[in-house]
Amino acid sequence: MIINWYIIWGIGNLGTPQFMSRFFACKNVNTVRLSQGLTAVVFAVFYFLIGMMGGLAKIYFPGIEDANMVGPTFVTGMLPPIVGAIIMSALLAAAMSTASSVLLVGATSFTRDIYQKVLEKDVDDDGLVKISRIVTIVISLGALIFALMEISTIFWLQPNMVATMGAALATSLIAGFAWKGATKEGAYTSIISGTLVSMIWFVFKLQATTGLHPVIPGTLSAIIGMILVSKLTENPPQEVIDEFFNKERSAA
Repeated sequence: MIINWYIIWGIGNLGTPQFMSRFFACKNVNTVRLSQGLTAVVFAVFYFLIGMMGGLAKIYFPGIEDANMVGPTFVTGMLPPIVGAIIMSALLAAAMSTASSVLLVGATSFTRDIYQKVLEKDVDDDGLVKISRIVTIVISLGALIFALMEISTIFWLQPNMVATMGAALATSLIAGFAWKGATKEGAYTSIISGTLVSMIWFVFKLQATTGLHPVIPGTLSAIIGMILVSKLTENPPQEVIDEFFNKERSAA
């Protein structure tokens, strides 16, 4: 379970746009490399402490039936009120930060990739801003309604969707920047196969029988699809390879 959890969030975070947008906003490549390394260390410590808290909560609060209430129960029951309030406020702040990133990425993706490129190619900047604001409001209202319907569903759905996005996108993202032989056909295959295998694993509840979270078979299928199809299709043009693998740019 612990190994599964590390893999879920380790791979999942590589495929989530709200996290990747932070790396793309870095001022240079060296900053990206440093932040990636620090992120891995901080996440490792963070999830190790979560595991410890879960084990201690099982000892001190054996009557907890809902696993999602372990954190709040532990904080309010084991820590001084002021410290508990600070920690709960930090959790809320982290949730708000992630929510803002998801809203921004979702609205930008729809506005740029669907509305501007498909629906109305000649739209001006003011029109894009207007559409982006409308989409942001729509996504916010949809998330709010969904949360009010059944909050426990969110705790169940969120890690599975993060894992699915990771299985779908992490392989193509890494291969695109690290392998000169990666092709767009291989990327399409990787995304489709990773998504399908993860969803099949998730829908048919194969984790219960195999002990493997959907992100593991999904990522493996994405890697296999990327390699096989890229080997069978034509390599990218040399100018594309030079753009992404130029040594002077990489050292900037």
